[in-house]
Amino acid sequence: MSPRAAGALTGLRDRLAPLWPLHSFVATNPLNGRTSEQFEVALRSAIDDPLLGGSPGGDSTPTEATAADRILIKWLSQYCTADQVTWQPPFPMDDFLTFARAYAQADPAVVDPAPFDGGASAAEVLETAFMRAPADDPADLLAAQLQAIPGWAGYVMALADDPARSPGISLAQVCAVRLLLAAAVDEPLRSLEDPVASEGCVGIDRLEAAESALRERLHAAVASPVSSQNAPTAALCFCIDTRSEPIRRALEDQGPYRTYGAPGFFGLPLSRNSATHGPQLACPPLFEDLGRITDAPQAATGTSHRWLSHLTDVLHGLETGIVTAYSTVEARGWVDALWLTACTVHPAWGADSLRSRRDGGVGNLEMDQDAAIEHIAQLFDQVGLDVTIPVIGFIGHESRSRNNPHGSALDCGACGGHSGVANAQALATLCNDPAIRAGLAARGVTIPDDTIFVAGRHETTTDTVELVGGAPDGRPLTAIRTALARAGRTVARSRAGSVTHARSRANDLAQPRPEWGLARNGGMIVGPRRFTAGADLGGRTFLQSYDHRRDPDGDVLASLLAGPVRVAHWINSQYLFSTLLPDSLGAGSKLYHNPLAAVGVRMAGFGDLRRGLPRQSTHLPTGEAYHAPVRLQVLVIAPPETVAAALADTPAVAGLHARGWLQIGVVDPATPGEVMPPQLPAEVRPAGIGT
Repeated sequence: MSPRAAGALTGLRDRLAPLWPLHSFVATNPLNGRTSEQFEVALRSAIDDPLLGGSPGGDSTPTEATAADRILIKWLSQYCTADQVTWQPPFPMDDFLTFARAYAQADPAVVDPAPFDGGASAAEVLETAFMRAPADDPADLLAAQLQAIPGWAGYVMALADDPARSPGISLAQVCAVRLLLAAAVDEPLRSLEDPVASEGCVGIDRLEAAESALRERLHAAVASPVSSQNAPTAALCFCIDTRSEPIRRALEDQGPYRTYGAPGFFGLPLSRNSATHGPQLACPPLFEDLGRITDAPQAATGTSHRWLSHLTDVLHGLETGIVTAYSTVEARGWVDALWLTACTVHPAWGADSLRSRRDGGVGNLEMDQDAAIEHIAQLFDQVGLDVTIPVIGFIGHESRSRNNPHGSALDCGACGGHSGVANAQALATLCNDPAIRAGLAARGVTIPDDTIFVAGRHETTTDTVELVGGAPDGRPLTAIRTALARAGRTVARSRAGSVTHARSRANDLAQPRPEWGLARNGGMIVGPRRFTAGADLGGRTFLQSYDHRRDPDGDVLASLLAGPVRVAHWINSQYLFSTLLPDSLGAGSKLYHNPLAAVGVRMAGFGDLRRGLPRQSTHLPTGEAYHAPVRLQVLVIAPPETVAAALADTPAVAGLHARGWLQIGVVDPATPGEVMPPQLPAEVRPAGIGT
């Protein structure tokens, strides 16, 4: 590919908001490509950018899209769902350009398929277009091809960036097919209309006022650290997710329990193999998977279960058969109608089916032993875990909802939009392995023989917290189980009024808001738990455990800034822009969503994919915003020189602070009542700011 085409595609990527599939909805900053600019500048330019907020055909409905756009959307829909349907399109699926060449010969909507003849590569098609329009900037020419489908373009970009997949489709191919279609249906290469900004921008003053109030609350929370007087009987490590903060506080009120916060994938860069969707990352997309976990086999659960499984397979085959599909649906329609009626009248019925699908253990874990030891040791260093505590638990979290295409947006963001329970089980299994313990001991992490590791589940929709499986040595763990259950009920009552109400919302087929997810998130504290123990942070704060005393050089803190802080920034930005620009960077109302397999949602039976979060995740039924839009406010509890060293090693995060995308404050443990600005590396320091 020529430097001109490569540069144009790079510039195009910077203007697109990535969109991950519904089954693994990864939170991202939709303006991530503009973080090299000041926040205010990027926000203003995003509103006027056809690929982000100012497209005249933003929803890309059939009446707004051109003929070439409508054909391209149809082809993208069939190509990207081919692995999710029984009957495949009768065209080669090697890559999207090859698929389009074959489809063009059979599609009656293509007036003249001649432009698709030959075997020109995507790069050659782009170069030909650049020569046909020498007066146009190459990046603008390519952007014009995607102006009606920015959602589809973001989806293709996310697929191409997924290290667990080989999608066979790229932005270059999509642009090439669109250019060929323009020639095939005799359309200009780009519209002569000027983009029209569709939304206004919230005042920066309002944003800063809300951020100032949040900072004051965070500063007050860490000003008076407390020390526990009793030796802990158990340590529970939760995800840094804001929904874990109330649970941790309620659990600590139950007795001598110590809690930690870590990314919900618990330091294990794994993938899971889904029979429906193929390999899926169970860690942030920052990482490449180094291992794979598979679900526990269900064949041993009893004869009745096997017969039910066989019956389900037979029914699925009849429903998808080309001859039997319609007759099967009509024949079982009355049964389904009775079932749906029963579930609507009494939502708790059928709820067990959701749980049974997720209760399988880790059937097989494939991971190199040395890699596992390295990542476990790194996790223990990051959170400052005391391995001498008799019982150590890792609590993964997941959500439960029904009839909710965006359900994975409520799951663990650090697990690629999936449940974190399998990661917790995998880590507990590894930590109980004598060979892993011996490897950790060789690295200076000696675990007493009587220390055991267990896994648990935090179901965020109902705030049910429980251990998964038993102790490896058969201990009953009754006190811990009781404390977790009580903590969950306490949080459920404070959040939803009653435990029953929380569960009914999770099971209700017609409930557009089963839970608020991470709405109202805004703060992050990186430091020891003693600085925040007992403080009510309102479920708005990511809590990452960190002990500077075990990190004299700042290397561990640098890894936390590059990992958890960046992931928290992505989550915060997803909610921020879905609230500020709900019609362009949000997915709109669920009431009008039409899911396309597990790819995404559209506002009608045809058109562009909607980006961001649904309005029901950020707004009240009255239309007023429930999410408080603020940029992430980070407090790091460590000596200033340690923070400076860590920021020097992570200039990308230091740049986010310098350009206003997030704010970092430093709390010296020796003087916790004072918050200082960080010392930034010279290369990212704004003009006029000294050391």
